[in-house]
Amino acid sequence: MKTETKSLLVEKRDEGGHGLARLATLSEIDLDGDTYDPGAFAWKDPAGQWVPMLPAHDRRAMPFGKSRVYEDGGTAYAEL
Repeated sequence: MKTETKSLLVEKRDEGGHGLARLATLSEIDLDGDTYDPGAFAWKDPAGQWVPMLPAHDRRAMPFGKSRVYEDGGTAYAEL
């Protein structure tokens, strides 16, 4: 089984586990060759959407939290 990991940059984090992670810079090609158009992370609501955080993108696993994913100034963020 092939396992793929993606990196993200955690910009802020406090002792309680709350933080802010940069997911992607929109309209740029990342190290995996992926690119995202503006609106890709805010297709439901410009204020963002709540998503479950899963270990290794395993849909069968128990979520260990949730994050609000949103776009701001050409960057996609996850508020953890």
